[in-house]
Amino acid sequence: MSIYIDSKRLANLPATDIHLLPCEICHNGDGNVSTYFKASPVQPSTRYVNNTTGAVETVSSPPASSPSPNLDYSVSSFRGRPLCGKRIEVLDGYKGVVLKESNKPFSEDEDRVLSVEKRFDSLMYWKLDGEPSSNDVFIKALDWIDIAESIHGYAASEEPETPSSVDGLR
Repeated sequence: MSIYIDSKRLANLPATDIHLLPCEICHNGDGNVSTYFKASPVQPSTRYVNNTTGAVETVSSPPASSPSPNLDYSVSSFRGRPLCGKRIEVLDGYKGVVLKESNKPFSEDEDRVLSVEKRFDSLMYWKLDGEPSSNDVFIKALDWIDIAESIHGYAASEEPETPSSVDGLR
């Protein structure tokens, strides 16, 4: 079985907003996100230990040196539950795409064809139980891309694979 990606439309697609929510929504397809899901940019909070009381305290107001909020962090709510989000850029050398399979195969041995439906340059990663951090499984998984490139990447003297030499492209 091979998987083919039909990327003919990729160059003409405008970038779209992608949200990764910590829940399951029983809907596949477009949604009117901008109407029903409002996000407010905020500064990431700073946690510190109060030397007088020993308690861990959080400062959520922006420091005086940055008058405008950081657009990489946002807060919102979904169905009454508070969410904290962080914008994550697509890594250099990669393209963020949403794929759609129009014809499901009848067996595992059949070839599959996926088409590019949306393109994105960044995504908003939302977390329910606190601010996104470098310890989150999703963010750690993105670190593996750099690690895999270091392990399996080509040396400067080698030629990279061209799209025509990679199996599975049409």
